[in-house]
Amino acid sequence: MCSDDLSAEQLSAMAQTLARDARYLSRLVERMNKLGWPKDDLLYARTMYARDGVMSLLATVHEVKANNAKPRWMRAHGK
Repeated sequence: MCSDDLSAEQLSAMAQTLARDARYLSRLVERMNKLGWPKDDLLYARTMYARDGVMSLLATVHEVKANNAKPRWMRAHGK
């Protein structure tokens, strides 16, 4: 199985969960900033890393969903 095998519904469900997680992590980073967490704090750094990773994965899910909407022959030839 690979990303080409996922249905639009599966990708949408994944995107919804990732969007929720990205919003949570973004709010957490905002709260940490308001509270003055030092930028070199390990938990702060890992929270930023997690937020960025979830946002990157969400963008990739959207790309895969758009690509999977194309006919298979177009995907196979990079069109």
